[in-house]
Amino acid sequence: MTAKCGFLSLIFIFQLCAGLLLAQSQNSDHTLKLDDPANMPPASAEDFGWMEGYWVGKAFGGVVEEVWSAPSAGSMMGMFRLIKDGKVVFYELQLLSKEGESMSLKVKHFNEDFSGWEEKDENVSFPLVKQGKNEAYFSGLTYHKTHQDSINIYLVLNSKKKGRWEEAFNLVRHKPTDYSQSLDLRTYGVKIKVADMDKAIQFYNGALGFEIESRADYPNSVSLRNEGMPLILSKAASPKMIDFPNVEQTSLTFQANDLVATIKAMKDKGVDFIQDQPFTVGIGIAAKFRDPFGNVHSLLEQQVGDQQPFQEPRIYNVGFYLEDLTAARKFYCDKLGFVVRTEKYHPAIPLGHEDGSFAFMLHGKEGVVAAGINYATDTQTLIMYETQDLSATMAAMKQMGVQFIHQSPQASPQGRYAAFLSPVGLASEIVERSPLSAQK
Repeated sequence: MTAKCGFLSLIFIFQLCAGLLLAQSQNSDHTLKLDDPANMPPASAEDFGWMEGYWVGKAFGGVVEEVWSAPSAGSMMGMFRLIKDGKVVFYELQLLSKEGESMSLKVKHFNEDFSGWEEKDENVSFPLVKQGKNEAYFSGLTYHKTHQDSINIYLVLNSKKKGRWEEAFNLVRHKPTDYSQSLDLRTYGVKIKVADMDKAIQFYNGALGFEIESRADYPNSVSLRNEGMPLILSKAASPKMIDFPNVEQTSLTFQANDLVATIKAMKDKGVDFIQDQPFTVGIGIAAKFRDPFGNVHSLLEQQVGDQQPFQEPRIYNVGFYLEDLTAARKFYCDKLGFVVRTEKYHPAIPLGHEDGSFAFMLHGKEGVVAAGINYATDTQTLIMYETQDLSATMAAMKQMGVQFIHQSPQASPQGRYAAFLSPVGLASEIVERSPLSAQK
């Protein structure tokens, strides 16, 4: 069946056969024929709810897809497509609706350019002959659901060349790919966009105490040394003052041995604290400060568990402050594949990787609004994720509807990267580390 004429002849000949009265009700091995329209059995759309789903298989020398909606308003709507050699051969729009007290399946056919086969008010009709549990016999057309995830369809066709035959469609339920299972995202580091690189070095190196690891890309970027999580300063065009605590944001948390003493030492070096009086959080006490470019960071003293002294400065974690925690969990867990580590600090929720290691935080904050940060120009804080294959990861995430700022990988000292947006517009980056950077 390779041309419109061939399919048209099949359809019109079938219409003729369906309209004629044969001597017996058995039409083919798996189909029946309606002998008398007055004997159509009573039925409703709900009787065919088992047909609902997206079904795929092979027939007519190609791949076929058939999709049925759930019963609603006394009907079900369906779609069919035949693909052969990578091209659409034809489409069908289907309607299962009332005919008197019974049901009838009506079909209209379209070419690949959506030009119709039938005239405007015409269709191919298959009146119901008989129905049972997970099976429906229309005149010359049978549906039989053999399993929760498989359905067989049998259709009687005629052609001058081939004669009369029964075409079988063995379809299985199409299951959407869980792309999160194919992603290998891991939290890699933090990038802080700054408007003045020299001033940023003075602040993060001079005031906070982070040692400079590399100036190779100065003045575009500078790498700071931190135990565990890399910290990158990156040049931005203009400062963006974060309206804390009223907007959604990505926030970096530094750890202190003695919060009060560290606050005093930082203030002596000119650090601007938004909240310099310690306040209680789930695992200790914290304060908030701002860098010279409007980025807001946290300073934390952990008071839960056995804490051993460490050398400051040190990054504790990074996370997002946002209003819709449910949507955030759906995005980062269901789509990107991160897992919830514990609920005990809700509305602060730590997310982890599949191996149980920590990834980043989600902080639910009522009343916060979008900050309106422009990735291309504004200062901001970004989480950087790592992947083994950036192109494959981008393709999978795009399939999930994730919005990318970069449509193709960009170059950086850390390796190829691309930025994407969360549902609330907070940007993050994915890095495919270069062999050189991966050895560091």
